[in-house]
Amino acid sequence: MLRVTGIDYGQSETRAISLGLWWGAPRRLTPPTGPVPGALVAMPSSELTIRTLNVPESSREVQQNVIREELALSLPFPLEEVSWDWIESEGNATVIVVPNASLARLEERAGPEATIEAAPLSLLRLVLSQGVKEALVFDCGATQTTVCAVKDGSLSWVKVSFRGGRSLTQAISRHYELGEEEAERRKWERGLEEPLCRQWLDSILEASLLSKPLPWERIFICGGAAQMRGLRSHLEESLGVPVQPFELPGDLHPYQEALAYGTALAGLSKYPHIQLVERVEEGDALPWKYALGLGVLLLLGSVNLELHHFTAQRSVTQQIEVYQQAVGKELPALAKSDPETFQSELNKRASANWHNQRCAPEYLLETMARLARPLSKQPQLEVRRLELEAEGEVPRLTIGGQAGSVRQVEEFRQGAQGILLNPQLVENKPGRQNMVTFTLEGDLPTL
Repeated sequence: MLRVTGIDYGQSETRAISLGLWWGAPRRLTPPTGPVPGALVAMPSSELTIRTLNVPESSREVQQNVIREELALSLPFPLEEVSWDWIESEGNATVIVVPNASLARLEERAGPEATIEAAPLSLLRLVLSQGVKEALVFDCGATQTTVCAVKDGSLSWVKVSFRGGRSLTQAISRHYELGEEEAERRKWERGLEEPLCRQWLDSILEASLLSKPLPWERIFICGGAAQMRGLRSHLEESLGVPVQPFELPGDLHPYQEALAYGTALAGLSKYPHIQLVERVEEGDALPWKYALGLGVLLLLGSVNLELHHFTAQRSVTQQIEVYQQAVGKELPALAKSDPETFQSELNKRASANWHNQRCAPEYLLETMARLARPLSKQPQLEVRRLELEAEGEVPRLTIGGQAGSVRQVEEFRQGAQGILLNPQLVENKPGRQNMVTFTLEGDLPTL
């Protein structure tokens, strides 16, 4: 096969780009209505969890064992419910994790022969295709905006905001009491001259928690909503860094077709790529035709019990060496500890590390920044007390203040869902001057 196809199943439109593996200009294909055998398909960033882990400079098998152990400790859901793959550079692994349910939905649409890629890696490949190794990317789609940081030719971090072009159109429609078609037309005609459009972009920048001056000298933009009039100049003014769309070959659209082209680049060996397939930790039952051969192997195994014992001991020793190698650079004292207590001590330290990170001032400030949005929707609601209880197994945040009504407090509590775990009102009673005093408690979510 001399060409590869990259597909972006967008919310508003499907785009497909065919790319020659050795020669030939990229081609724009008619959007497929069914599966495309052998295609590369981008999994949306909103469906992914991304981890950056230290791994030993060893074989892929050893790195896989280390990553599996790390994910088992850090993910807030069972490892059996997700699939994952990784790219590695200089001892750092960028691990992409996707729920099996999300993977199954995309596989059903793309077909069993498609390769499921990850949208953030498509953005990384786009940056590398420009001859750049460090940049910030804003992918403004219909339902979400992805901000992707590339450092030293690798993914540094990815943040997803569910503020896409469609939500902006709906906000304009509600504010001016317009139909969606008229609101869409107003959005494109006025662009960032429309106050709601400017507020939309500023809220994305605020949620991205970018520090100034930026450590990137270039910013790329793509996605349909990035074409909005004035968006590029407003980003440059706000961030103080030149902003530009990707330079794509041929007549490819630099905004709408960038993600599909970046996905197709995974077919070229010089670019990083992964393949998300469902991982089965336990093997399925063998077909009946292998039963006889299996019986012979079991018989031979029963005769060689001593050999199996030796092999098992050797496997345990090798596993211990893998753990020791993985943590030797960072925790040399732990790597030299008694092998029988090594795993339990490592688990204790990992748990303590996660607890400390959840109690860190940076994480607390990030959580408060996310709470600023539901708080801003209640103009008469004031926060007057913040307390962090970090002694328990799960850090708990207590927020106290006053509001103009009980309804405002309840709406704030509902807005805090997804930011805090199980936010509850422990106090909500009338106060002075027709105000309501409240106390809200919720656990800090897992990183």
